[in-house]
Amino acid sequence: MTTHMSLRAGFEAIGNSSINLPAYRSGLVSPPTSLREGITDMLANPEMGKWTRVSPEAYADENWSEECQGITFDGQRFITSSNGSAVAVNVKGVNLPNPGYSFNQSPKALYRFRPHQYSFHDSDIQETFNLGGDPHDHLGDIDYYEGSVYCAIETHGGGTPQVLCVTADQGPLGKWSSSITMHGVAKSGQNHSFPWCAINPFNGLLYSSPFYDNGGHEVFAYDRASGAWAGSQYTIHLTRPAYRVQGGCFSPRGHLYLAS
Repeated sequence: MTTHMSLRAGFEAIGNSSINLPAYRSGLVSPPTSLREGITDMLANPEMGKWTRVSPEAYADENWSEECQGITFDGQRFITSSNGSAVAVNVKGVNLPNPGYSFNQSPKALYRFRPHQYSFHDSDIQETFNLGGDPHDHLGDIDYYEGSVYCAIETHGGGTPQVLCVTADQGPLGKWSSSITMHGVAKSGQNHSFPWCAINPFNGLLYSSPFYDNGGHEVFAYDRASGAWAGSQYTIHLTRPAYRVQGGCFSPRGHLYLAS
């Protein structure tokens, strides 16, 4: 049997696959370059039943675990984000007066652990980077991409969200590379709710979704340099809603994972 159809056209002609094949044309996912890659895309399965914890311990009352919002990996080291707490309570086992109280008084910060480290006590932290800023702003989930950590920030009082970028290559944490005001949230409809952000490795766009506002069906794309909305052609439409999304990340092949 012969066919004049190209490999890419053949994959696009296959119906009912697990990947949105037209996404290849819009740049959401890189087109397959081999039969193996194409089949992997169609049968993409994270096999979560086989996932295991990298550490069997539970971590409580650590500085990094206080209001922990996200985790990312730079190829050697884990980096976590903590929204911190402003007020400490010394006596454990009591009912906290309000959500602003905690047992650990700790900063709004990024924590980077030692290379190839699978124990996550404060004593295992290699570096801490205090983000500072308005203590009422909310630091959310983070993502590592091309030598920088991208930090989702919801601004106090419902203002325009920001994404703070911290240089995190082989040098020390602590150098700002940029601060992006996400003006595009007004056009996309995401508005002020900005709990997480992640970079799609195949189009370089920054993605996020609101915590409550849009029924949980859409993930929006933005330009990393300007904060502008990238347009509806890059919006990811989920086949089922994901409410109260806390974080998200992309695989090396551009598949999106959400935690809600």
